[in-house]
Amino acid sequence: MKAIKFFIKTLVILLAVYVGIKAGAVCLDGYNMYKSAMETQSMESRVEEVRAGTSFVGVENVSDNFVKALVSVEDREFYDHGIVSIKSIARAVVTNIKAGEYIEGGSTITQQVAKNLCFSMEKKLSRKVAELFAAKNLEDNYSKDEILELYINIIYFGDGHYGINDASWGYFGKAPAELTLDEATLLAGLPQAPSAYALSTNREKALKRRAEVVEAMVSNNVITGEEAAQIVGN
Repeated sequence: MKAIKFFIKTLVILLAVYVGIKAGAVCLDGYNMYKSAMETQSMESRVEEVRAGTSFVGVENVSDNFVKALVSVEDREFYDHGIVSIKSIARAVVTNIKAGEYIEGGSTITQQVAKNLCFSMEKKLSRKVAELFAAKNLEDNYSKDEILELYINIIYFGDGHYGINDASWGYFGKAPAELTLDEATLLAGLPQAPSAYALSTNREKALKRRAEVVEAMVSNNVITGEEAAQIVGN
């Protein structure tokens, strides 16, 4: 009996050591990936490149309807947490388990900006670690509003529209500042799966996604139930 207990304890210790070594290797690979990306092009240069784009629009020139809708559905505690959100990760896990499929991620807006600015879309754990280092860089040097502004200018909305300016003009023929609540909630749902929700080919799916955006806004106390009913009814 003592021999069995000793064997189990030894096995647990060896597994813990193995996991620790693997985790350390992944973290080191992630840091090196981040360091290499910054040596190739600094974060400041990457940000300025986005701001210099012909379609760039300041967050102050975007409908408040859209900003509130996007934050509510993508990262409702954006202004309250750091580079990661434990609440978002936990909520995503629960949502995906209930749905039986992957329908929600736990990345913060800052993490998504870091990924889009610095790395490829490959799903590797070391890239996720590198993404955290880049997100820390962003949080240390830019305000939440500046990070959100970058986000709305680089995300993809489907049908070839990158950034809220292109999406607003492309889908509705108007400036981002003129988006109605109905239009804003429709656009805010697209970045999660831009090809699947593209308005030109999958409008019905986009409308179902909009209902999720509206529900998130009600949950986040930025619109009332009455306003939500009017949106979903359109």
